[in-house]
Amino acid sequence: MNSTYSLDDGNSGISSSIKELAAIKYALDVSSIVAMTDAHGVITYANDKFCELSKYSHDELIGNTHRILNSGYHSKQFFREMWATIASGEVWSGEVKNRAKDGSHYWVKTFIVPFMRNNKPYQYVSIRTDITEHKRDQELIRHIAYHDTLTGLFNRDSLQQSLKQSIERAKPDNRSVSILCIDLDRFKFVNDSLGHSYGDLLLKQAAERMLACIRPKDIASRLGGDEFMILLPDTYVEEAYQMAEKIVSRLSEPYQLEHYEASITASIGISAFPNDGEHPESLLKYADAAMLQAKQDNSNPVRTFSWEMRRDFEQTIDLEKGLREALAGGEFLLHYQPQYHSQTGRITTLEALVRWNRAGVGLVSPAEFIPVAESTGLIVPIGNWVMRTAFQQLKAWHEEGLPPVKIAINISALQFQAQDFIEVVTALLRETGLDPQYVELELTESIAMQDEKHTLATLGELKRRGISIAMDDFGTGYSSLSYLKRLPLHTLKIDRSFIQDITSSEENLAIVRTIIELARILRMDVIAEGAETGEQVELLKLQGCFNVQGYYYSRPLPTDDMTELLKGAFKSDKN
Repeated sequence: MNSTYSLDDGNSGISSSIKELAAIKYALDVSSIVAMTDAHGVITYANDKFCELSKYSHDELIGNTHRILNSGYHSKQFFREMWATIASGEVWSGEVKNRAKDGSHYWVKTFIVPFMRNNKPYQYVSIRTDITEHKRDQELIRHIAYHDTLTGLFNRDSLQQSLKQSIERAKPDNRSVSILCIDLDRFKFVNDSLGHSYGDLLLKQAAERMLACIRPKDIASRLGGDEFMILLPDTYVEEAYQMAEKIVSRLSEPYQLEHYEASITASIGISAFPNDGEHPESLLKYADAAMLQAKQDNSNPVRTFSWEMRRDFEQTIDLEKGLREALAGGEFLLHYQPQYHSQTGRITTLEALVRWNRAGVGLVSPAEFIPVAESTGLIVPIGNWVMRTAFQQLKAWHEEGLPPVKIAINISALQFQAQDFIEVVTALLRETGLDPQYVELELTESIAMQDEKHTLATLGELKRRGISIAMDDFGTGYSSLSYLKRLPLHTLKIDRSFIQDITSSEENLAIVRTIIELARILRMDVIAEGAETGEQVELLKLQGCFNVQGYYYSRPLPTDDMTELLKGAFKSDKN
């Protein structure tokens, strides 16, 4: 070894004696992972920390190159750029993933310093710091950010990024990319009946089955709940359909959940680039729309997106946009349909019914916009608007001295399930100054049956606050009688489908009689909806049902017309 060494920054020509270099080396030995190589990269020195981390002995390292540590993680271009930097006399720094002798991998933050002579490197010193734990933490954070914590599948953000990349790669050659949207039918039943821990087990097993059905290049993701998406690059719709059928079959096999065996089915919707669209967001929505069609069609659990679906989808998007504008622009209004006591002829209650007078279009049928409002969650702010407006109007009628009728308001499932539902109702009553005794909230059987604990607690609290509860469309659901008797209900509303044929159908008449008797036993009021003829009203009287609502008495009326009707009723009462 020559008597002097040069550690050159390019111009300064800084030099060190052997003694000084030895001192530097000693310091590095104590605090860092150090190795030296000749100009060709052959290792001439390695300190104990280097050996400890790499698990190679000094004898195994000396005379070898760093290729002995190559993990295969970095590209050839990575190493070409590294060598180009240090060969030019510049210090290189970066993070390197190496492989130890036992096959384990580790990360080091690396500085490679060229020692120069005559403007050429004749040896290199590498100074490393072990950053393996730091990199593992980074990888864990990255994994959490891009994966579903329960199943380990990719999450929605990862799927969207991968779909975007797949589309960009497919465009030049006009290749196809397919999307499968998968929903597990009956999962909610298993989750609610056995408990969330068993529901989680089922989701994990379902995810494993999906992974077993797809190819290495395909990407499976969980969007949340029991909804999954699978990205199939370079796959045409016909191939995607075959894959979907395979997945449906596999997911339909029984699941062993510890001591329980459970069975579910699956519905799958398919969309594809470029046939159905070119934007990732649209393709994901189209696959979801096709999945919903599959759920509704019991004959086929797999559906591909079609132009008819696209037309319906675009109409839904237009309605959603219009509903948001309607909330901001004040396009909603209320009509009121009176409920009468058939013996006295007096109005007892007004049912508030929302109507949408869309700008530039006119009145939109509730049958058209209510399902969209429910599916988008807009039913909650719309429902709260209905309550506020109805409370204000009823309070105004009361202050005019008109008959003190009650107001009945339909409550959606999303409204009722909201954690702050009771507080919202209470705040609106306080804001409008309406006495709670004049409010009746209507729920369907399906809403009341969704979560027994929540339903009983919520209805019990509403009753304590003086609010009445009616079960709407009674007889069309599947409520348990043992459950029904525990509900703090005030009224059962017989569904109009039984009233329409009550004079000609013995079966419908028998159902109506049973509901009336049930209400009597449970000490509840009963009201018949949809009465259109005097004959129906008289037959209901004979059965003991005197509260009636329907076109026989009045169709739903705008506010001004309802005001005149109430004034007329008030005059009649005085006379």
